[in-house]
Amino acid sequence: MRKSAQAGMRRIIKRLLKKYDYPPKQVKNALDVVMRQVELMCGNVKVEDMQANRAAETSGEYNV
Repeated sequence: MRKSAQAGMRRIIKRLLKKYDYPPKQVKNALDVVMRQVELMCGNVKVEDMQANRAAETSGEYNV
């Protein structure tokens, strides 16, 4: 994962943890856990094989 993407995700995660009153002493540990989960999930996705439903148009599938 790119460093700039990681930095952006860390910023978003910290903001969400603060928004939902996550205990400040546990923020670093939670951030590490979430980032590890992201790394694991990124390794399991092959963009060419992804399919998604169209949100704003008639139902059907298209390749991402």
